[in-house]
Amino acid sequence: MTYRVVQCFTGTVGSAIIRLASTDPRIEIVGLYVHHEAKEGRDAGELAGIAPIGVKATCDLGSLLEAGADCAIWSGPCDAEPIGRILRSGVNVYSGNHAYYLHGEPDYSYLQDACMQGQVTLAAGGNIPGLISDVVPLFLSGYTSQIKQLRMWQRNHVPNIPSEEDLVTGVGFGRPCDDDDEPSKAIDRGWEGALRQSARMVADALGVPLDRFALTEKHIAPAPEDLHLESSGVVIRRGTAAGIRRLYVGTTGGRPFYQVNVEMTVALGLGPGWRSSAEQPNWRIEIDGSPGIIAEMAVMEPVGPNILELNASRAINSVPRVVEAAPGCRSVFDFPMATGGGHF
Repeated sequence: MTYRVVQCFTGTVGSAIIRLASTDPRIEIVGLYVHHEAKEGRDAGELAGIAPIGVKATCDLGSLLEAGADCAIWSGPCDAEPIGRILRSGVNVYSGNHAYYLHGEPDYSYLQDACMQGQVTLAAGGNIPGLISDVVPLFLSGYTSQIKQLRMWQRNHVPNIPSEEDLVTGVGFGRPCDDDDEPSKAIDRGWEGALRQSARMVADALGVPLDRFALTEKHIAPAPEDLHLESSGVVIRRGTAAGIRRLYVGTTGGRPFYQVNVEMTVALGLGPGWRSSAEQPNWRIEIDGSPGIIAEMAVMEPVGPNILELNASRAINSVPRVVEAAPGCRSVFDFPMATGGGHF
């Protein structure tokens, strides 16, 4: 079966989705939603860096809701109002930035109502959150019991991410190492809000009450020299943040149950404990159970577009599951495992 998809936005992940969809027989891109008027009328393939595919970009979301799409892939910032509008129109939504597990979140009721009005589904996924913060731990938990604690590490080396916004606004690279102002705190809260959904999902799946979830440690490593990141054009000045590590902890009964460490770097060898080579695994999971489990994962090319293509591939592979799921705000925990498609 082929699923008709509207792609929302053409950032780094959105463009990768268009490129992957162009060769995937399961997906047909039937519309492209953009913010910038300069992209209006341009071909989706051209914007994604491939040959034209015959789909023109538009800033008019209403016109796309008449395209007869099965699903919209939302690759922009979290924004409940337009997502709700898409859902009410009867189009399913897969989000790469929000809705990992909305139970208890402020916009749950609004989005759940929109799903029920349109009789469609909203679900999300990606690399982080997702992958090591919820999908893989839940998969591994099926092979152990009496789980006392889960610990996850992400160590992504990302100098080749092409988006200045992702690097500076999304992570905090290039900011003063001792900066504790509101923009810096807003970045921390953004990570916390997203990872909290993963923590709640895992806790609920394992039948554990999550008392609290918060940032407990933050470490910043300075750039040893000026760093010129060619793909994005960003310059990280000597002495500003070139490595950022955040530890978020969920507790139950007053003790740690769920810990996720997120380390992001644009330079290697920033000091003891920081990533020292590109060949080191990106992710590690430890589950204290009976038996205890340790798992490490890496992409074949850990520095470059493969990190972004994880999110794009996850979106493509999740579309059939989202379309086929029961109406409502769902998570990976509510429908069958998404699988990739063969390509010969």
